[in-house]
Amino acid sequence: MSRHSIAPLTERMKVLHNAMSLEGKTILITRQREQSQELVEEIRQSGAMTVVIPMIRILDPESWAACDNAIAELPDYTGIIFTSGNAVERFLQRCELKDVFSPVFTSFEVYAVGERTKELLREYGIQATFTPEHYSAASLQDWFRPENTSGKRFLFPKGNLTREELPRHLRSLGALVDEVDVYRNSSPTAETLQEVSARFLHREFDVVTFASPSAVKHFHGAVIPNLFDLIRNHTKLAVIGSTTRYAAEQLGYTVDIETKVSTSKGLVEAIVQYYS
Repeated sequence: MSRHSIAPLTERMKVLHNAMSLEGKTILITRQREQSQELVEEIRQSGAMTVVIPMIRILDPESWAACDNAIAELPDYTGIIFTSGNAVERFLQRCELKDVFSPVFTSFEVYAVGERTKELLREYGIQATFTPEHYSAASLQDWFRPENTSGKRFLFPKGNLTREELPRHLRSLGALVDEVDVYRNSSPTAETLQEVSARFLHREFDVVTFASPSAVKHFHGAVIPNLFDLIRNHTKLAVIGSTTRYAAEQLGYTVDIETKVSTSKGLVEAIVQYYS
């Protein structure tokens, strides 16, 4: 066999190996079911089994009044900031309910944190003006300067647990920021937390994945670090982004796998690389 015929064969074997490199593993996905389809497919293509047990319940805000007032005043804003896919979907669904559609968003700047957030905006016909290279609110915060912020008015649709650093920073630069809750981030039911705890003790999962700090915090209600340490050699913790990693570490967990690319593919590639 010639050297030229060996090379393509080697490449095909490498692709096959990578495609099945997680064979025999079971991976827990803690994000919402409707947001997990892409991640489930990516994991299955790598040979692993998936279990989806959401650690977040997304509910309506206590009141839509502030959001509705902001929608009525959309032309008065300089920019709108989205730091999560949930904020995009909940706010734009509310806009459509009020007969406000995507063309109005061409009149101001739209900032998005994360690839998924940007993709969701695109699905609604909205092009993000700016997305930071690193997918975190802190990275977006670093982009703003007094010269491009002072005197401007920003709308920040968010969840009730969203951190305050970004709007606080914008206000320190002389901007006006209207924060409006468009969803509540609630913990799972007691039955769900009990299920997670029991299945962990039975060592059913090789990897548990987190895409947000709130998912880690809710998970903490079922599996405290002392319990997690009992199966530490068997189960690994994988997160998307430094913010989620920081939340896990603050609660006493050790993060084994981290991807800074906030996509399903990026997370799976990081898990594959860890086991390789």
